[in-house]
Amino acid sequence: TLPLVVYNGLSWERTDVVRFKPPVEHARVTSIKTSAGTPVPFDVDESGNVIFVAKAVPSMGYATFEVLTTPGQAATTLKPVAGRSAENARFAVDLNADGTIRSIRDKSANRELVNTRGERQFNDLLRVEGSDASAVSYPVTPRIFVKKGAQMTEITVMRERSSFPLSRITIYDGLDRVDLRNELDPNAMPFPGGSGNWSDSYYFAFPFNLSKDGLKVMRGGQRYFDRLPDDYLPGARKDSVSTQHLFGFTDGRASVLIAHRQAFHWAYPGYV
Repeated sequence: TLPLVVYNGLSWERTDVVRFKPPVEHARVTSIKTSAGTPVPFDVDESGNVIFVAKAVPSMGYATFEVLTTPGQAATTLKPVAGRSAENARFAVDLNADGTIRSIRDKSANRELVNTRGERQFNDLLRVEGSDASAVSYPVTPRIFVKKGAQMTEITVMRERSSFPLSRITIYDGLDRVDLRNELDPNAMPFPGGSGNWSDSYYFAFPFNLSKDGLKVMRGGQRYFDRLPDDYLPGARKDSVSTQHLFGFTDGRASVLIAHRQAFHWAYPGYV
């Protein structure tokens, strides 16, 4: 049995995903327990990483876990399932055949989070050449794989020979969010300036289902919010907030924050 310490350096209590390799070589993890001895469900991915959800780790504090191993080779616990959807007690996610997201339903709130009437499908990639927009082409029909484990379900979208080769959507039992990871291949992107301009950009479409009733637009200044959203990180500090080119949209029940692309060019680490 080996100890595992999970540290939370944030200013609020946190429940989040933990990934780690087996602590000793040529060993596989057989169980994880909290310091109180409560078993913790976990999964093992194809790379041998152990994945679990650490719950309620205190602010600026830590939680300890007991990891039991035995000699042997780790085998993945994620098993293929048919279809293009994933579901747990909190969320139901469904994809279109082209790999875009058709629906994300919050089951606890009985609410659809995707605006199906948006101009683009959710998680669609768009190339903007100067003032002209064009859809990204996919030489090969995207392939969708769903794998389910003990406490997580993962949907992988593979787009071979394209500038947008991979998307991965993951939901975890006991975690109040849907993880979305997109990978782009810069070597497969058109050369900037190829259409007579030097301002090619790529954008993902995220049409959220926010009602216009009671909608408030929160304008972000050069280094500050004029006013923080009503549901801004409950319990977090509000006396030290710095943002760049940011817009927040809220209907009183949920918020969406959108950063201009320049935010990533000008917001340097340590900038205040």
